[in-house]
Amino acid sequence: MTHDRTHPDPARRSPTRRVRLTGPADLVQAVPYLLGFTGLRDDLVLVATREHRVVLTIRTALAALDTDALWTHTRTPLANADATAVHLIVYPSGPVTDLTLRDLHTRLHAAGSRRPERFALAGTVTVADGRWWDHDLTGTPPAGPGHLIPDSPAVTLGLAVATGVPAGNRDQALAVLRPHPEPVLADVQSAIAHLAPRTQAQRLALMLASLDSRRQRPRLWTVSEAADVLDALTDLLVRDTALLQAPAEHASWTWSTLLPYAPQRWVPAVAALVAVTAHQGGDGVLARAALDVALAADPDYSLAHLFAQVLALGLTPDTVRRNLLEPAAEEITRRGC
Repeated sequence: MTHDRTHPDPARRSPTRRVRLTGPADLVQAVPYLLGFTGLRDDLVLVATREHRVVLTIRTALAALDTDALWTHTRTPLANADATAVHLIVYPSGPVTDLTLRDLHTRLHAAGSRRPERFALAGTVTVADGRWWDHDLTGTPPAGPGHLIPDSPAVTLGLAVATGVPAGNRDQALAVLRPHPEPVLADVQSAIAHLAPRTQAQRLALMLASLDSRRQRPRLWTVSEAADVLDALTDLLVRDTALLQAPAEHASWTWSTLLPYAPQRWVPAVAALVAVTAHQGGDGVLARAALDVALAADPDYSLAHLFAQVLALGLTPDTVRRNLLEPAAEEITRRGC
């Protein structure tokens, strides 16, 4: 089960344009933006809402539609997001015929009957090859050619502003994690090896300066700046201070653009920062992938293991911010660090 995107209160980050979704056609258009990528096949997407606002989007394999795990694995994330209703959207892998629609209708009906009572089933839709079919589970299955997925600029432009343009597929969405070519990594490692000894205060100042310089927009890293910050993040206080900046929007692009410069030894700290900032932005796909990168570099890295538990519990970005990040920031301030 993959919990792909939570949608935190937009007031937590920079102001976000609100996009009105008025029916299943708009929702089908919105799914790639909510997930961050297109190319869905043999997938099941749950879009959870509260007071008609999307609060959580979950993608998993279509086969989960037939198992109790669909709800046992999603119940906690749905509850933590304060969801009151869910939409089930299926993406079959092959051509959609009337027989396909009848089979999916039966499977959707069975899945809906197993859902926890606290979550209303707001809609069920099949999507394939640029078309969609609405399943009224109180009636007969849909049939025929279905409806063309509309291209509504009021929806797509608004979503592009609010969430960014979706990648062509999940692999493209994760391309940000790929390391730079070996010669670049060798240059960074050499630059780190030649750094003069620094105090904790100097390392903290370097990290904060690089973070602050990207407050307005992403900025390219030089080898020397990447070396300075990667070395600084080996100090746990510096890393944890960076961690507390995770709710800030510019933290997400700062650490995700630094990670490709990191030689193996310096990967875990920055990959863990990518995971936490991605989660704070609602991008569970990137958060989980970044944790995998951190643990591949160091299977015992404690922060990655800790945050893996956060994801397993389905804690929302706002819950993490209020109950983990903000109290930790207050403690560091109290200690005068």
